[in-house]
Order: sequence, then structure tokens, then C-alpha cells
Amino acid sequence: MLAAMVSTTGCCSLRKKTFGASVLVLVVGSAIACGGGAAPGADTIWDIAVEPNRANATSGSAPGNEVDFTVVAHYTSGRSAPWTGDVEWSTDGGWVNLQNGRAICTHPAPPLFPLNIPTPATITARVTTGGKTFSGPASLACF
Repeated sequence: MLAAMVSTTGCCSLRKKTFGASVLVLVVGSAIACGGGAAPGADTIWDIAVEPNRANATSGSAPGNEVDFTVVAHYTSGRSAPWTGDVEWSTDGGWVNLQNGRAICTHPAPPLFPLNIPTPATITARVTTGGKTFSGPASLACF
């Protein structure tokens, strides 16, 4: 059947139709694969980090009992930059007062058994952008 088609339409016209159909499939396939995502070459966040990653503070008066934490955004292009958008901060340490990234040791942390060192408090930052939520931890030891 194909041989009959080739002989009646000519090989060049069949080749053009096949080539055109291949290009159409390639273009449609590319559009489907890229649909819904960021534009090609867009610089989007893929992770965040909290700095400093580990910190120590003493209970008592400022500034020795305070640590300022910040968020650094890591982008798909490979660059990193301080995050200037909204951040949701939280901690699991009842001995830490945390507001807007500033942690204040209200009293020494309970000892971590059996090492007898202060139990580190986990400071967590959450950032939501582009419909995705990223979180990053840090540790704070209050002496």
C-alpha cells in the first residue's frame, strides 16, 4: 500500500509530509513537557538555608543572649542571595524567644543526657514562593 502511495504521489511529497508531521509532533511534545512550569531560563528557588547554621548564646542580657538568623535562597542558576520576602520562624526550644529571626535565650537550655551539654534548640525558617514551601533548620545552644 505504501509503495502505491509513493508511486502516485512521488517520493518528495511524501518526505515533506513526513518531515512536517515530525516537526509538529516535536513542537507539541515540547510544549506539553514544558507546560505549567517556569519559563525556560527562569531563575527559581530550589532550596533555602538558615544562617548561621549553628550558634551559641548565653542567657542573661543583650547582646550576649541574642542571635539574628537570616535566610539565604539558593536558585536554579547556581546563585545564592539573602531572602528578602516573608519568613515564618519557629523553634522547639521553650527557653528561646524567637521573633522575626531574632532568637533570645531566656534561660540556659536543659542538659542533654548523658553528655551534660545544653540541649540545642532547632530554629526553623519556612518560605513560600511560587506555590512551593521551603524550610531550613539551624541550631542554637543556650548556655
